[in-house]
Amino acid sequence: MHPIKVKEPLELLGVDLIGGANLGGYCQTRDHQDQKRQEVHIKREEKVNAAQEKQTADYNRRKKKGSKIYDLSVGMHVLQSNLRNESRKGGKMEPKWTGPYKILDIDCNQRVALETVKNGKKLNRHVSYNQLRPYLHSQLHDAKIRLNIRHKKRPGSKAARKFDVTKLQDDMSRQLFQQQLALEFPEEFSVPVSTHWDELKSSILTTCQNTLGHRQKKHQDWFDSNDQSLKELIDQKRTALMDYKKDPKSTAKKAAYQQKKAIVQRETRRLKNKWWTDKAKEIQGLADRNDTRGFFSATKAVYGPSTHGQAPLRSKDGTNLLKTKTEINARWKEHFEDLLNTNPVIDEEEVLGVLPEHDLAENLAITPTLEETKQAIHSLKNNKAPAHMGDETAPCDIKIRRCSKSNIYILQPIRHAVIHKCHDTRVILGPVCGRLRLSECRNMVVICAARSVVIADCRGVVIHTLTPQRPLLVGGRTQGITLAPLNIHYPKLKHHMAKAQLQSHINMWNRPLHLGSEGVLSGACEVMNPEDFQLLVIPFTQTAPIDGRPPLLPPGLPHEFAKSVEEAGKCVSSFRSEVRDADLTPEQRAILQKAIDAKFKTWLRETGKQRELDQLERLSVTLKYERVAKTTAI
Repeated sequence: MHPIKVKEPLELLGVDLIGGANLGGYCQTRDHQDQKRQEVHIKREEKVNAAQEKQTADYNRRKKKGSKIYDLSVGMHVLQSNLRNESRKGGKMEPKWTGPYKILDIDCNQRVALETVKNGKKLNRHVSYNQLRPYLHSQLHDAKIRLNIRHKKRPGSKAARKFDVTKLQDDMSRQLFQQQLALEFPEEFSVPVSTHWDELKSSILTTCQNTLGHRQKKHQDWFDSNDQSLKELIDQKRTALMDYKKDPKSTAKKAAYQQKKAIVQRETRRLKNKWWTDKAKEIQGLADRNDTRGFFSATKAVYGPSTHGQAPLRSKDGTNLLKTKTEINARWKEHFEDLLNTNPVIDEEEVLGVLPEHDLAENLAITPTLEETKQAIHSLKNNKAPAHMGDETAPCDIKIRRCSKSNIYILQPIRHAVIHKCHDTRVILGPVCGRLRLSECRNMVVICAARSVVIADCRGVVIHTLTPQRPLLVGGRTQGITLAPLNIHYPKLKHHMAKAQLQSHINMWNRPLHLGSEGVLSGACEVMNPEDFQLLVIPFTQTAPIDGRPPLLPPGLPHEFAKSVEEAGKCVSSFRSEVRDADLTPEQRAILQKAIDAKFKTWLRETGKQRELDQLERLSVTLKYERVAKTTAI
């Protein structure tokens, strides 16, 4: 190895190692640094010890904060601090103290042996003295308070109680009522009408109270009829619950309680479902028998009577709000006095001159006999109000639901019409005053004039309508809708449209508005081609029209559709003229007629019209028998 040549002396910490002239100064500097380093280590140890002492003091201060030392002795009842809340997160809802326990022994290290007061079980480990406190038994600790907050009753008059008039259907009760009423009536009534009426009213009310009594209103619910069977199960569950609360650590008692609870829940659900099913069948049976009174009584008994509050009114000048019954009655009285006592502004002589004069019907002044009155009363239907039944009835609501492969004709004014979940059906309705709604229908033909038309989630539906509003298509599943103008006419159609306040010159049948699932316009429907338009003939015998001979075309039919109908009629007329001008022999006419009949029967089978003809034939036979039966009875 070759020695390394150092050109310049190395200096380390200001000491020349090569020359060796400053070696003493280097040793002094090294001793000084060791001394400084030792001092730094000593100061660091002092600060660490001081910090640890401070932390220990803070911990002890926090631990002893709020703690009290009690004088405990053997035999005392104590509570133990729940240390789980200090050793883990959470546990805010758990009690801070557990127990009570009984002190068995205290050793020299202030360690206490405990046993539970409830069952006398000894704890496996001793407890520190500062984790205990005396247990003070108080009767308020076991007290239970039940508060019942009553709602403030609204001011108002008490509703009048109704008499139980259903008892009059019994012969004995009706005879007793008549006898009591005859006894209550005075022999002679007073001359003034007011006094006469007061005496009559008092006699009738007294008799009703003594013989009929008031109607008992009782709201029905599913647990009313099953009260006794449920009570036994609930008592068993309550007994099991009390046993489990007395010994919450017992697994057997907990399992018994859970079993009883499951039985009560299962039996409750079964009884509830059975009660509602039976009640629904009962109400449906009343509806099928057209027992309107029983239907509403059963529904009202289930859902309870509806309460109607008194609506406030404003004063005549509109500044004050009248809330009390006296003020409201006075306001109504003031209103009708102003309404009925106004000065007439019409010339009576001029009005009487315009009104037509009719012959005096003297037979209306004849007083009906007692036999006629009894006959009229007995002819009334029970629990039904008398009403005039003519050729036309008042507009009503109609709902057609779940019909299939049917043909429905209702040629009367209708208030509202709903067609729900029908398929392969043709429905012909009279004019609808309000809304015609179709929902979840498919493969249908609906013919109706209505004020508004709503189609929801329908497929393959053809609608012939006349409406002053745009047809509304709702739902994302609506598709295959075909709109066409009205294609029927019957003698009273014009009169029915006037009754429904529909005008033929305002028709927006071909301007649909489709609102999809996202509320946007889309083209899920189409307008029928005029070449595919056909008129529908009502297959019923109509009475004489009240407004003259009806036109051949339906009201409000557009020009292009009327032209298509006219061209179809010209084709039929030209075919008839050609057959008439061909001078066919009887054999040729028979062959032609046979070919036409075969083609027509094929068309009937392909289009499904044969089923409709069979239904009309059966209906015609039924109407014929009914007509013969009525004639025979007369």
